[in-house]
Amino acid sequence: MERYPQVIVNVNVKPEGKLRFYTDDTVKASVDKAGRELGNDGRIVVRPSGTEPLLRVMVEGKDHGKIKSVAESVAAVLRERLS
Repeated sequence: MERYPQVIVNVNVKPEGKLRFYTDDTVKASVDKAGRELGNDGRIVVRPSGTEPLLRVMVEGKDHGKIKSVAESVAAVLRERLS
């Protein structure tokens, strides 16, 4: 198994934002775009926290600068749409 750098960004959202996460088309498009940008060199996982009013954005890949940029970009969309 090859280990890659990993970035996790926690995004504070309203309780209803955690629910809208599943249905917001702009959020879905942002996560899909990030996945395409990473391609085979990384992955992205976005999930709601089970205990806090947070969404967690985890990105891992070969290039630390790229994954940090991708994570912050998705987090910005989440803040804009769901906070």
